[in-house]
Amino acid sequence: HPYLILKGLFVPAAKPLLLIALVGPFALLPLAGGFSIVGLPYLLQRLLSDYGGHWSFSSHYSAIFGAIFAIGAVEGFIRLARWRELRGAREQDMSKGAREPGTADRVLLALPALSLIFFGSFLLAFLVPYVSGETARAAAGYELLRAVPADASVLAQHNLVPHLSCRDEIYLYGEEPLRQGLSHTNLELKELYRERDLFSEVDYIALNPELDPFPTTAERVRERCELLRADPRFIARDYGHGWVLFERIRP
Repeated sequence: HPYLILKGLFVPAAKPLLLIALVGPFALLPLAGGFSIVGLPYLLQRLLSDYGGHWSFSSHYSAIFGAIFAIGAVEGFIRLARWRELRGAREQDMSKGAREPGTADRVLLALPALSLIFFGSFLLAFLVPYVSGETARAAAGYELLRAVPADASVLAQHNLVPHLSCRDEIYLYGEEPLRQGLSHTNLELKELYRERDLFSEVDYIALNPELDPFPTTAERVRERCELLRADPRFIARDYGHGWVLFERIRP
């Protein structure tokens, strides 16, 4: 079924949009540059992945293409300029003493404009959700963080782990079912949870079912929240916008 490969490269719509975002700021010049083939295996691996984060605009997975496609764009521009010269596109107006701008000149002028357009669009897409409600959610999250003592051990979702990392014990929340395709993460988490019952050890557990549930599922985060609410060993504190902090009752 070879058509499945083509479907995997362009479905859902986030994948072609990602491709446009990668080569668009370079005026599609990387498509004419030979060096761009260096990124092809990694690009195919990323697009054919079943993990949606690999197609994300904001993920770090795009960083490597900045260097590869920049070099490819230089090659593509040189090829374009040479092709235009062969076609006789670069003509001089001897009467005016000036050369009319050719295609290569227009491309050079378009590059910074395209970069600004793509960067501005990405920036707006990143900021609009915060203006429309994410600011309140973030404020509630920071209120939760302030309630966690600096010397307490914490089990938290990946969104919160970096904010709580300045302590001796901080653990990534993740339990079955874990997302497929995340082999190293799955193996490490399975081994950790097999060796230790973190739900019986840590002082605090911070969860939010409304956030990205990586590396498990949103349904599993909700189920865990309900189980912890019913657990007499914990006190549940709600901070709104999905934030819940479970504090262990100590003697």
